[in-house]
Amino acid sequence: MSSDLHMHTTSSDGRLTPEELVDAAKAAGLNYIAITDHDTVDGIRQLYEAGLYPAKGIKIIPGIEFSAHHEIHEIHILGYNIDIYDKTLADRLNDVVEARWLRFSSIVQKLQELDYDISETDVLGIAGD
Repeated sequence: MSSDLHMHTTSSDGRLTPEELVDAAKAAGLNYIAITDHDTVDGIRQLYEAGLYPAKGIKIIPGIEFSAHHEIHEIHILGYNIDIYDKTLADRLNDVVEARWLRFSSIVQKLQELDYDISETDVLGIAGD
């Protein structure tokens, strides 16, 4: 059985929407996929709330790729068959997103202190969605 157990959607750093990803996986003949967006379950939640999960013709495993930090290395931990509506998980993911925004603001501030003419709006405009 053909499978891909580490896939990302536009909810994190993927190029396809959740719907497009499922369609592409079906077209490629995959039997199983795991949607494991970085620090979010929004992709699988989007499918569920649109009535597209569970999907016909392919088994979708709800997953996530957690970011964990070590003094020297960045670590990514994959989780599978998660409860996308678990409150503890949602609270932890909100903490991760908040920390990411604080880090983003700190980096922009450091650049400004080094006399770079850049703002958070500039960075977001360059990065897009």
